[in-house]
Amino acid sequence: MESCKEDASAFQAVEFYKVSDNYKILLVEDDLFLRELYAKLLSDEGFKVDLAVNGLEAERLMKQGGYDLVLLDLMLPGKSGVEILRSMNEQEKAACGKIVALSNLAQDGVVDQVFKLGAAGFLIKSDYTPDEMMAKVYDFLSSEPLE
Repeated sequence: MESCKEDASAFQAVEFYKVSDNYKILLVEDDLFLRELYAKLLSDEGFKVDLAVNGLEAERLMKQGGYDLVLLDLMLPGKSGVEILRSMNEQEKAACGKIVALSNLAQDGVVDQVFKLGAAGFLIKSDYTPDEMMAKVYDFLSSEPLE
């Protein structure tokens, strides 16, 4: 009987994560391999995913809003993620849900800057496997909004 309880609680945890089809995510990534990989993982989980491949496209979509989460690469052609965050007012940022900066570099000045500009998180892409990145997405979506 004890194992049935354990199985039921595991099932409930899986059910919690299947609410992903209610979430809309903007993925901003110029690297083709990573963009396709993350887009497939997110779509397979049931998320609605919009894609931007450069800073100008990302800025346009972010200013339109309507997202629960934005995964924003910082090194982009056209306009960097930091420049995009600088160009947005608080209302526009709020319409993006949580903004998580993505980079392969962890320079303290840049990390501090993106947090001051309103990012909810900073992830070093090379530090996470695809499954770990998905877990981070769920963590950001399930945590309380920033004030």
